[in-house]
Amino acid sequence: MDYRKRSSLVVFILVLLVACFTFAAAEELRAFTPPPLPGEEGAGETGEAPPPPPPTIQEEHKDEPAPQTEPEPAPAPEPKPAPKPKPKPKPKPQEPKISAEEAFNKGLADYQAGNHSEALKWFTISAEQSSSSAAYNLGVMYKRGEGTEANPQKAFQWFSRAAQAGDAEAQAELGYAYLMGKGTEQNYVQARFWLQRAADQDHATAEYNLGTLYRKGLGVEVDPLKSFYWYERAARHGDVKSMLNVGVFYERAWGTVYSPRKAVQWYEKAAENGVTQAVAYLGECYVTGKGVDKDVKKGISLLEQAAKKDVDYAKKVLYEIDSHKYYKYKKYAQ
Repeated sequence: MDYRKRSSLVVFILVLLVACFTFAAAEELRAFTPPPLPGEEGAGETGEAPPPPPPTIQEEHKDEPAPQTEPEPAPAPEPKPAPKPKPKPKPKPQEPKISAEEAFNKGLADYQAGNHSEALKWFTISAEQSSSSAAYNLGVMYKRGEGTEANPQKAFQWFSRAAQAGDAEAQAELGYAYLMGKGTEQNYVQARFWLQRAADQDHATAEYNLGTLYRKGLGVEVDPLKSFYWYERAARHGDVKSMLNVGVFYERAWGTVYSPRKAVQWYEKAAENGVTQAVAYLGECYVTGKGVDKDVKKGISLLEQAAKKDVDYAKKVLYEIDSHKYYKYKKYAQ
């Protein structure tokens, strides 16, 4: 019993000693303050120890490889300053707009007054607004050299523009330009095409030229029937040269029946319209009595009228009638 008491007492004393020793050691550690690091001399005055510096990567991860860092992106180039816009020019004062019809009427008035240069300007303004009549008039002025120098090429261009718009006068002029090679290369196929377009609108001059194409065989086979058809049609539409030709066709039975009386009728119509060649043919008919009652005196009078207007055929017939009286016309009889 005494033995157990003594053992418990010894254990108690040892525990007490260990506790006292531990408490004393803790108090000693609490009383110790480490010296401040360089640059932290003022830290001790607060009574609190500064936090330790963070460990460096080399100290903490000596055996680990350094982490791969992405390269910093290259700085974007500075945007170039946008160029300053050029100042817009001040708009020129514009002339008041004029319609195609108004410009055409101004051009027509100037043309009739003899002011061709102004007429050319107004017709150009009108034609540029798609006036086919103005375009045709420009073609005529460039063809004749009115208000400007004669220019067959420009005349052809304006006639072409008006013809494509359906102007019959321009189509006839364009066909004639191709027929004669005026302002463009000679082209009988194009000539017939445009003359036909104009003739379809009863254009007498175009019909006359078609008759000539078939009479001479220009780009087509010689065809008296077609030639007579177009000449007669043109004559009925007032073309005086066609009146003469229709008379000749009837007198020679070329492309139609032989009819001296009809020939005389057409000669008379042509003569009344100032065709001096028709006066000569009509005079010969009266001298010979072909297609009309014979009247030598009237016939010679008509022949002399034609001879004075320098019709070679009249001079030839007069010399054949009286070589002594009309000896001066001998050379025309050879």
